[in-house]
Amino acid sequence: MELVSIQSEADWLARSAFVPELRMTLDDLQGILSGYDLPRVSGSKQGVVRCGVNGCNRLHYKGFLLKLKDGRETIMGWQCGARDLGLDFKEFQTSYVERKRQADQRAAVAAAIAEAHLLAAHAGTLVEPCREALEYLLNLRGSLQRHTAFWDNLKAVAKMDGRVLRELKRADERSSAKVDVVEAARIHGLAVLFGDMSRRVSDITYTAENWPAEVAGAGRGPPSELKSTLARARKMHETVRDTEKFIRDYSTLRSAIHGMWAVHHFQLRRAGKSNALRRVLERFAGQEPVWAD
Repeated sequence: MELVSIQSEADWLARSAFVPELRMTLDDLQGILSGYDLPRVSGSKQGVVRCGVNGCNRLHYKGFLLKLKDGRETIMGWQCGARDLGLDFKEFQTSYVERKRQADQRAAVAAAIAEAHLLAAHAGTLVEPCREALEYLLNLRGSLQRHTAFWDNLKAVAKMDGRVLRELKRADERSSAKVDVVEAARIHGLAVLFGDMSRRVSDITYTAENWPAEVAGAGRGPPSELKSTLARARKMHETVRDTEKFIRDYSTLRSAIHGMWAVHHFQLRRAGKSNALRRVLERFAGQEPVWAD
């Protein structure tokens, strides 16, 4: 039977089968959809809603949402529930919370199962772009690391969100500051060059090849298995999102590769010969991105 979450009176009033008052016997009851414990209202000690069963009308805060065999629904205060149904409200709520949690988990796993093949298919389209981006970035990183001073400055620029700063002498000699620091250039996507790339391809490949098989049949497992399956589902979604971002950042950086020259031009003009570094940047700037929005 459906388990319903009740946070306010509006939740049951919005249900099409709800009736505020009815007469019933215990034989008419199909089950209990939910318990509720409404927020207290200042100045009202007795309660804010009335029991809908058999003309009771007692005000209360705590109670039960009942479902009858004929499909109708109504509310019953906790005192009537204890007297007529033998229900302890606290024990029922504890049991209900656990049953609702398990039901929500099973629904989430069912959704994961339904989308597993679509998610895996999408992940499959990312494998080759990810592999090509990884190869490009690793080669670029290895080439630039040979130019130690430039590489160190590039790391500093990455920590400033790609902002390349330049010092300019102030025209106003009366100022105590001798120079102004201005943004000379900006290299977008630079952070991807310094991130951990070690498992990029293997993670997205695993998602593409194994996720449907992993999730198949999980919805019939015990609660402990449901929790584990949901954790893996979240991880698979994170892998897809992270891979998409990795490829986008790669494309952004590849498009901005000439901007790296600003780091050398403004910050390393006295670092020695620059022809070799210029050739590195021009070589990598000439390669087309593998994927972009």
